[in-house]
Amino acid sequence: MKVLPDETSYIFENVFTHLPEPVIVMDKEFRILQANNAFISRCNKPASDIRYQSFLKMIQPELDNDNQLRKNLYTELIENQSSQFEAYVQTGPDQGFWSVIDCRLIKHNGRIFFLSVLKELTDHKEAYLSNLDIEKNKGDFENTDNLIQSIAPDGTLLSNNKKWQETLGYTSEELRRLNLTDILREDQIPRCFKLINRVRSGEKCDLIETVFKTRDGRDVFVEGNVDGYFEHGKLLSIRCVFRDKTKSKSLEETYSQLVHNFPVPIYIKRNNQFLFVNPSFEAMTGYGEQELVDRDGLFLVHPEDIPFVQKTAGRLPRTNKSASYEFRLIRKNGESRWVMETIVSISYEG
Repeated sequence: MKVLPDETSYIFENVFTHLPEPVIVMDKEFRILQANNAFISRCNKPASDIRYQSFLKMIQPELDNDNQLRKNLYTELIENQSSQFEAYVQTGPDQGFWSVIDCRLIKHNGRIFFLSVLKELTDHKEAYLSNLDIEKNKGDFENTDNLIQSIAPDGTLLSNNKKWQETLGYTSEELRRLNLTDILREDQIPRCFKLINRVRSGEKCDLIETVFKTRDGRDVFVEGNVDGYFEHGKLLSIRCVFRDKTKSKSLEETYSQLVHNFPVPIYIKRNNQFLFVNPSFEAMTGYGEQELVDRDGLFLVHPEDIPFVQKTAGRLPRTNKSASYEFRLIRKNGESRWVMETIVSISYEG
């Protein structure tokens, strides 16, 4: 028997409506156009109240038009046709559920739509929260000067300690509305989501540096360790333990500016390769920073003076003192000039 077009439409509409998993169709602005019975039931509200609601605002209630989540998700769907991520879907005050959201791009009659299937993770999240309670009871969660936070794989903030709240200026009530993109300085966002992908593959990342933004817009420089919490091989959360390095970073930047603007030529080398040169050193040698960094410092020394410079500089790490000596420096234009150099060995932990 031949199925007529109207019958086909009716059949597919019924399949969509009665699928056991929550399913929604959205426009390119992520507004809900159609929801099946499972999604409507999960939201516990009439379908008319759901239609045209922003689905992303159900994930991030404080979402604005410039939110990074919207931009990232739209770009990924256009480029890759699909995206899968975990999020807490807030269906009402103090109501919601954790879900893996499988989102697909659909093009029809020249228009763009997004189809999302939601697979609940309630049991897995309860396992995570149980583990979090155990962690808090250890005493190292609150009784520490470290900033501790746990985030979902999509960047949603799950928990943080008192020191984190005091430093960044947010309350525990605001936590559910925050995503990693809301607390990172904008230039740090792409780098941190790459870090999440490394954690997703099972890697533990140590000595990570990044910059948070406080509620009132101040930069907080932090350094710490990041690792994942897995349940049955699935990444449920990411634990971050950071130390506030803002004061030392500010001091570091102050010294950096002093060295950069000092009228005396200064360089820093490791394993005899240039790591840093200030403008005065560039002017003296005739070479630019890009031409000097990572090059062996001996290329500036007159060939006849190289053995003497190597011998003198080689003794320095063993004596742990400074040393001054003269040698002939070869500038970029081939000119040779005598210079007096004072070198100091710098040692630091690690």
